[in-house]
Amino acid sequence: MSNGISITHVFRCAVLPIMLLCAARGMAANRRFISRVDSILTTRLERMQAKVDSDYIRLPDNVWVFRGLANVGQTSADIRGNYGDSTRYRSNFNTDVRTSMTLTASYRGFVAGFTVNPARWAGRNKDMELYILGYGNRFGIEALLQSANTYSGNIRLYNTKGTLFSSVAIDKGYLSQRGITLNAYYALNYKHFSYPAAFTHAYVQTRSAGSLMFNASYQLNQLTRSNMLYENENLLDRITTNMIGVGAGYAYNFVPSYHWLIHISCLPSFIVFQHNTLHYKDNNSQRMHYTFPEVIIFAQHSTIYSWKNFFAGINMSLHFSNIGQDNIYYDNLTWRMRALFGVRI
Repeated sequence: MSNGISITHVFRCAVLPIMLLCAARGMAANRRFISRVDSILTTRLERMQAKVDSDYIRLPDNVWVFRGLANVGQTSADIRGNYGDSTRYRSNFNTDVRTSMTLTASYRGFVAGFTVNPARWAGRNKDMELYILGYGNRFGIEALLQSANTYSGNIRLYNTKGTLFSSVAIDKGYLSQRGITLNAYYALNYKHFSYPAAFTHAYVQTRSAGSLMFNASYQLNQLTRSNMLYENENLLDRITTNMIGVGAGYAYNFVPSYHWLIHISCLPSFIVFQHNTLHYKDNNSQRMHYTFPEVIIFAQHSTIYSWKNFFAGINMSLHFSNIGQDNIYYDNLTWRMRALFGVRI
């Protein structure tokens, strides 16, 4: 440059200080934002802790919780009914067993994580299962989203005397399923009983306690047959279920010692609204009649062992629903088992 002023000199004396000042202000703003978020989460947990009995439920001493989980699960469908007046049928189908790995991080009760399904990534199957959880001591909700394409099983035919006269093996590709199930609960004894203590580990249950649980469920599901086995235009094409249920169940946390927590719960919902339909290949459809009892059942078990800042254990869950009428009955069951290891920091 002219007058002996170099570009380097301008950068050092003018540009660089401005860049450092902007960076410092940005870091200060980030620190203020992080501090604000931390304050909000801390205040939220303190308010929630003030609503419970600290002799039974307490917050962990550490603010961070990291978990690794190995998951296995499967979905089954049981369909039975009549072909005309002389033939009865029963079919049992199961998806492939799903395996996946999950990593989660929790900061003051706020959880984020991701799941890896090796079989899906490798293209061996396209089944999908997504759980969205929001567990609190008083209220909670769980959503299960499913997509299954790996059903296989058999169809058995019986005469009116119950004698088996035909059995056909069914390969993958014959059935597919899409659906969502929601379950929400209210814990009556939330001051002494903590549902998340057994599953998200946002709280620590220090003494045994149980609670009556009021719950509501919703299920939207579609089970579809492929075209490959159709023999006539009247064959069933798909079953759609659209149901709302309400009910009450019970949950219990057993704390035999400082290190152990054993949870068991069962939340049944009896259907109060349903719009379930049978669809046929010729585009005709038939509304299914309500047959008591039609239910949605959500059950869970968890066993956790804790020591120092670590914990490990297993948990299991079941989602069951059934519908039916004179000529067809349909039961659906999804189970999941998880082995977990975690650390609090």
